[in-house]
Amino acid sequence: MIKGEWKKVEKISKKLNKLKNLKLEKLTKPVSAFVTFETEEGYLRALKSTENITLLGERAVMTQASEPTNIIWENREVGFISRFFRGIGILLILALICTICFSIIVTLMRYNDYAFEKYQN
Repeated sequence: MIKGEWKKVEKISKKLNKLKNLKLEKLTKPVSAFVTFETEEGYLRALKSTENITLLGERAVMTQASEPTNIIWENREVGFISRFFRGIGILLILALICTICFSIIVTLMRYNDYAFEKYQN
């Protein structure tokens, strides 16, 4: 790397660290909690009292969790809307790839027919 570029990298790194330190609380805020109950009665009481429970300033929403072996711990903070739009993007990319492949196949078939007619005699 050129010395001037290295200074730019250091400058950007300092800016990123400053932003990280300013927004550390927002970046490290938990997005979910898994709570276990010893009895069914405790679980039912917790379900009834969710209107009064707040965690980190937000109203608590309680749902029954899946079995621990089925939990994917990575990307728990990625929401439904984000996943939905990522899926749409993937579908559009796949449709584009399929269209390009179809166009190539049709073009090659036309070229084959042209070559066959030309050299048939």
